[in-house]
Amino acid sequence: MKRTLVLIALALAGCASSGTQVQDSALTKFEKGVTTEADVVKALGPPQMTTTQSDGTRSIAYLYTQAQAKGATFIPIVGLFAGGATGQMNTVTLNFDHEGKLASYQSSNSVTDVKTGIGGSQPGATPPPK
Repeated sequence: MKRTLVLIALALAGCASSGTQVQDSALTKFEKGVTTEADVVKALGPPQMTTTQSDGTRSIAYLYTQAQAKGATFIPIVGLFAGGATGQMNTVTLNFDHEGKLASYQSSNSVTDVKTGIGGSQPGATPPPK
């Protein structure tokens, strides 16, 4: 039992997330020209960003990011060569017309693999200027 608790604690210690993750399948429930901004907020919760354009149209965005440290990062000496983190980012932007109806939406997803320590730089890479 003690060993299981230690493993769970280690797994959770290297993970962090923030924002609202919106699956692409959730977007299919929204109809262009029908769904309002209030409908989207009711379904997904408050957005992380709201923009009003000069022509009076509006956009709202849901941002999600997750990062997880690689297990090797926590191993003495090994972490110097194989440490780092992986990350995922999801951005969903919904655009509304002058009547407040959904005009369009876009979704983007990205992943990253960050290397730290001695093994973090590429062979032959020029260091950034100081």
